[in-house]
Amino acid sequence: MADETPPNLDITLVRGDTWQTVFQVREDDQTTVIDLTGYDARIQVRRLPLDPESAALDLTVGSGLTINAGLGEITAVAQTASLIAGEYAWDLQLTAPGGLIETVMGGRFTLVQDVTEPV
Repeated sequence: MADETPPNLDITLVRGDTWQTVFQVREDDQTTVIDLTGYDARIQVRRLPLDPESAALDLTVGSGLTINAGLGEITAVAQTASLIAGEYAWDLQLTAPGGLIETVMGGRFTLVQDVTEPV
């Protein structure tokens, strides 16, 4: 996890859909899974151009995120119905037990306009 530039992962969803993704955090060799015991995680999604004032989505452990420590997995689940279709940026930050914070991945988060109205 010591890379200076986190891996880029662009995400595209239809606005209104439930976003559910499992991220697996690995060492720089991309083979060894990192045991996330004692880690905390946070994902924020912000509208582009980057809005420093407020996050469109702010997921934390217990509120949209769960950690499966032994598998090095972080599961994100969020509703996108309240968001506006368009371009966003996102990233995933981990906080290690000693307090070290590291952004482990991020990229563009694109919401395509939905057509079907919710029931």
